[in-house]
Amino acid sequence: MEFIKKKFAFIALALLAVVLVGCGGGGSSPDNDTESPATNLDENDLNDSSDAPVTDLSDEEIEWHQSETLSNGVRYSYATFGKPGTLIVNQERGITQTILETVDDTTGEARPQYAITFIENGNQSSLVDWFETNVDLSGSIIASGNYIAGATNNGIEYLNITGPIPPEHVGPIPDLYAFSPSGDLVIVIQTIQQSPVLAASSQSFRDVVYLTILESMTFQ
Repeated sequence: MEFIKKKFAFIALALLAVVLVGCGGGGSSPDNDTESPATNLDENDLNDSSDAPVTDLSDEEIEWHQSETLSNGVRYSYATFGKPGTLIVNQERGITQTILETVDDTTGEARPQYAITFIENGNQSSLVDWFETNVDLSGSIIASGNYIAGATNNGIEYLNITGPIPPEHVGPIPDLYAFSPSGDLVIVIQTIQQSPVLAASSQSFRDVVYLTILESMTFQ
């Protein structure tokens, strides 16, 4: 399992635009320190394919691996779904993004499955206030009630977006927004909808995977 630290002046802009609508816009590898090309995510990667058949993996098919400590002090367990995988790390100006890529069984190519973005939160607002200011500009998502608010056992507050997204909101929405226990990091988890595994899975399956990732996070 490769863990690649990648520093460059470009974050996957299509994904970042989804994460931060209202803002306009670690360790090294134990096996291989070679830099990897940045993952290119276009708008189609972020759009839901609701007519796809649903196929959830069994617990035995999900493999969990431990990340190395990121430069922001976060460490967590991530799922690779029983496939060879690489955790790619992108960093720029207060934002750290990890993208899990696994090898597609059909093509043999690396395909992104999900991304986790960590954003420094300097104003220490509440999670709902941050969400309304930076994402739900129309106020329609909070007003719709199509989300679940909760907290994990390790003190992470989260908003799990359950949909459907109101028509007043423009653009796709990541699956989950969260605050670190201290409130100094915003955590955003996004399914890459062109992924060979998660795009075909149910929301309940993705929720379990993502909440398990949140539960595993430690902060230094």
